[in-house]
Amino acid sequence: MKKRVIGICLIGTILIIVGICTFYSSSKNTFTQDGVTYALTLDGASVNSFPAKGMYRVDVECSNATGKWLYDEWKLAIEDFTSNNITCDIDFTTIGQTNLNTYITSLAGHTQGTGQVVDEPNATIANYINATPITKSNYSNVSMYEGSSESSTSGTTNTNSFRFSGNSWSSVPNNLTSRDYYHIKFRPSTSGYYQVCYTMSSGNGANELYIYKGTIEQMIDGDSYLSASPISAKEGCVDIGYVDTNTDIRIVQRAYSSSSQPIATITFNLQKATSIKTLDAGIRYEGKNPNNYIWFNNELWRIIGVFDSASHGQSGQNLVKIIRNDSIGGLAWDKSSTNDWSTSSLKILLNENYYNATDGTASGNCYGDSTTTSVPSNCDYTGIGINDTYRSMVKNVTWYLGGYWSGSATAESFYKYERGTTVYSGRPTSTTGYIGLMYPSDYGYSVLASSCARTTNLRYYVNSTCAGQSWLYGQGYEWTISPSLSKSYYVFDVRDGGYLDYSYASASFAARPVLYLDSGVYVVDGSGTMSDPYIIGM
Repeated sequence: MKKRVIGICLIGTILIIVGICTFYSSSKNTFTQDGVTYALTLDGASVNSFPAKGMYRVDVECSNATGKWLYDEWKLAIEDFTSNNITCDIDFTTIGQTNLNTYITSLAGHTQGTGQVVDEPNATIANYINATPITKSNYSNVSMYEGSSESSTSGTTNTNSFRFSGNSWSSVPNNLTSRDYYHIKFRPSTSGYYQVCYTMSSGNGANELYIYKGTIEQMIDGDSYLSASPISAKEGCVDIGYVDTNTDIRIVQRAYSSSSQPIATITFNLQKATSIKTLDAGIRYEGKNPNNYIWFNNELWRIIGVFDSASHGQSGQNLVKIIRNDSIGGLAWDKSSTNDWSTSSLKILLNENYYNATDGTASGNCYGDSTTTSVPSNCDYTGIGINDTYRSMVKNVTWYLGGYWSGSATAESFYKYERGTTVYSGRPTSTTGYIGLMYPSDYGYSVLASSCARTTNLRYYVNSTCAGQSWLYGQGYEWTISPSLSKSYYVFDVRDGGYLDYSYASASFAARPVLYLDSGVYVVDGSGTMSDPYIIGM
């Protein structure tokens, strides 16, 4: 049936969209007003007037038309009518006030559509302040060998390539042959959280350092390996996370020399964390298509999950985070291609124009591609911006701006990096605002661990078991809020192939607003499906 809107009949605060208003009589306890006949009940008892806005679930059934109750406006819309004789039975049922965050939390562990609500394990941050290198006796199963590849796990035994002195292992250049790879493999004697701290002396730039935990290559200063500098030493520490006594750690040096540049020396030690702290990773909707649709701002949004202050900075509050179902268009993350969200053009556009439902086309922040002279035809948010009814539901929160070098990290690792203090030089670690974007970790956690192992780096979310099982995937190239640390102008984005990468901040990618709802928002109705989204009030 086609929707027809011929006339509007007003009944107090009730908006009726109908064709021709008619009269009708019935044996039921009904009344006719402005040409539509109503049978109303309040908690099962017949009433002759519409109750004032309150805590009610409203069920509507109309004959010869389709009726829908608009909770936010407390009005009835009638459409798709097939006759002039329209009758509507409307039942108002008093409901208890259940906060949306409490309701979602109660669903943890339950299947929702083709997904689940999952209480994710805490993310652990290890503290290495005042940590000291472990002694030689705390290294077990030590073996040394040489081979033609850094990825091999065995080769020709060479017990002279690394020696322990003081509190560190050091490679011995005069025992190394140029162009070969030298491995030292070991296990810690006790389980715990560890980091490898290294120094690479100056030497030929073809000298390389690799660090492996099991078979997983660890990132070193933003890359898969570290190259020597011909003029200065390099040093740092790599957090390799939790290691048990059955897990191998492998340090690999590629040796290389020339007539003018010698083989570099690798010195390293293993340090155990002095303490750990945990971050609540949230209660999240995960899977291909969970029932997480919510009616917000008179349009469909989707619920990412429920989060404590580790995510939004509001002490003692559990807030629901939601994302718009559709993009508001392709927009530059920052017109100057600078990866600082606190000053980015998109952040200003979302928090000033989109949040206040005003026209931002001429704001100076409405840019659609990599040049500052290219302006989208329309950044007018007077129609799709956050309207007055819903604006009071949006919380002004902290957005954490920690970053990482590449997509070669897991969802848990990204969650920690986002809330960490490692940023590009001079950048802030956080900012405040009403509207943001999703984090890389939001995308990483949007698939069930049973489909896509939590050990999978977001860089490799390219198959049907990862991207293909994520409800957040499918917007093409889409921005996240987090910067890459590799350059001042790189920002992480989700690619149309399903993996996480980074691009120039001035590029034009899909932007989907993300926000946190006030803790006082409650659920009124709905099952969370696309056709029956959650209806909320406050």
